[in-house]
Amino acid sequence: MRAFGSGVGHAGQSNWSSSLYQSNIARGSRGSALLIIDPQNDFHPGGSLAIPTANDDAKKIRDLITANIDSLEHIYVTLDTHQRYHIAHSLFWMNKHNEHPEPFTTITKESVESGEWRATRKEHQSWALTYVSALSKHGNF
Repeated sequence: MRAFGSGVGHAGQSNWSSSLYQSNIARGSRGSALLIIDPQNDFHPGGSLAIPTANDDAKKIRDLITANIDSLEHIYVTLDTHQRYHIAHSLFWMNKHNEHPEPFTTITKESVESGEWRATRKEHQSWALTYVSALSKHGNF
């Protein structure tokens, strides 16, 4: 998925993808691409997830881009999101006593089918069962 970049391919033609899953790199490309993964402000000093060396890392990325600007055809930056309500969060699940699970509770297909755990929102129950069933089928728990 392209979150940031020039938006222009070879010969100045637009290279934006019509699908998030379709490549937007021109075929036969000989240049380089740089992938920057999740550079959040929160990782810098003063942020909620601060890493002491984040500013130094950002300068290294800047220097890498500057030193290779003539050969970099694409720069891609990924950004993740954290939703408050997500199947991996305890707020998504509830037991028969209307309690949310403790951290690191394993919720299996069997525990959803038996009613031990259910989606907090009734409209998500079918999808939740489909999700845990797929995990079980593929041996993910």
